[in-house]
This record gives sequence, C-alpha cells and structure tokens, in this order.
Amino acid sequence: MFREKKYTPAQKLATSGLLVAITVIINFISREEFVFGNASKLRLTFGSPFTFFAGIVFGPLYGGMAGAASDILCYVLNPRGAYIPWLTLNEFLTVALISLIWCGLKKIDFKIYRSVYILFFSVIFEFGILNLFFMKFFPHLNSSEFFSETLDRYSESAERIITNTDYLIIGFIVAGAIGLVSYIAAKTFMKKKARTDGTPYFEYYLKLFIAVTVPMIIFTTVNTPILRAYGEMPAAPPFLYAWLPRFIAALIKAIYSIYIIIFITDYFERVVRKKTA
Repeated sequence: MFREKKYTPAQKLATSGLLVAITVIINFISREEFVFGNASKLRLTFGSPFTFFAGIVFGPLYGGMAGAASDILCYVLNPRGAYIPWLTLNEFLTVALISLIWCGLKKIDFKIYRSVYILFFSVIFEFGILNLFFMKFFPHLNSSEFFSETLDRYSESAERIITNTDYLIIGFIVAGAIGLVSYIAAKTFMKKKARTDGTPYFEYYLKLFIAVTVPMIIFTTVNTPILRAYGEMPAAPPFLYAWLPRFIAALIKAIYSIYIIIFITDYFERVVRKKTA
C-alpha cells in the first residue's frame, strides 16, 4: 500500500496543504447548524475526510497539523462564536489518534476487531430495544429508571427540552442501528471486491471505521463539556442528553468520511503507481 512509500518532507507539506485547502473550502460551503430541542447544538461539516486521509498517509504529526490548520482557517474565514483553542487541540489529537490506531490495526487479526465492532453496536441497539420494551409494557419495572431519575433532577429545564425518556431510548436504538446497518451494507456490497494490494474492501472498511470512529467518539465526548463551558451549548440539560445526538452525528460523519477516504485512497494509489511505473 502507498502508506509504505517514503515521502520527502516537501511532498508531505505540499500534499497536506492541498488537503487542508480542500477541507476548508468544503467546510466553508457545507457548514450547517442543527439544534435538537435546545439540548444540543451541532455544527456539521463535511471536509474532515481529507485531513483524516493526511493522517493515514503521512502519519500522526502531519495529519494532526493538517487537522489543526483546517480548524483555525475555518474559524478565520467563517467565525461563529468565540474561538476555542481547546477544540483546535482536540482536532490535532483526533487526526493524530486516527493515524496511530490505523497503524496499530495492522497487527490485529481481522476477526478480532470485526467481533468487537458487532458486539459494541449490538449492545447499544439491544440496550435501547430492551428499555423501550420495558418502558412500554412494564413501566414500573423498566431498567431505564436511570433516565427518569435524571429527568426528575433536572425537571425544570428538562420539561422545556425533552418531554419523556423516549429521546434517550430512541437515540440508542438509532446509534446501534446505524452501526449494524453500515456493517451489513458494507459486507453485502464489498465482500467480493478487493483492492489493488489484495486487501478485501470489506476488511479495509472495518479497519477504517474503527480507526476513524473511536477518535471521533472520544473527541465528541471531550468537546461537549468544553462547548458548555464556553457557552456554545446550554448547560442545563444532563450531559447524556447533550452528548447523544453528537454521538449519532459522529457515527454518520465517520461513515461518510470512510467512503470518501476509500475513494481518495484508490485515486491516490493509481497516481503513485503511474509515477513509479
């Protein structure tokens, strides 16, 4: 794979700069804000796959710098609210961690992270389904009393934001379903196809999913209290209510990013092969 090819610092800087420029342009055009019942503000952008790609190809340092540079430039060109340096640091660490996990997955058997993937999203999905079942048919015995107690503690603000615990239950069901459906879709359409280096596309997809999704979930979890501290998100709702829609958005963004990375990777490999042929 082209990741094994040695690049000069000039090549890394030039290509990373190009990827940063593409990221900034796409984010400038596509940035949208969504508010979920005043519980969580989401700013969705679609340029991240290009900085992720820089981390996968050139390593954690260049990838992290590309992620941080794109975050700063996006704010300069389209400032919304106060500049938060911790988010820039998180962006650097996210892309750097993607690169490190990607390298580490090469040493792990495919069956192991496939099993971990299925187990993780199955538990999330079943947790939501079971709580929905108990809440509907055994409301006094349901295992989601934690959610009800949380609502009671925040009753004044929660009444304005979320009317019942369905918000959390359905959120977990949706998150689990996204992971399982993406797995089935990838296995169905990619199982019999292989990349130029002989790696099955399905295996490549799962490796990318883990490498991209784990840091994004960590990033989402860390920046939620940061956004609250800087007033970019209401501080009244419980943490879980603010975090869950961001978690789902991170999953959707990760899946989108993976398909873009696969496309860029194939194109990049063809260019490299032509130049080295």
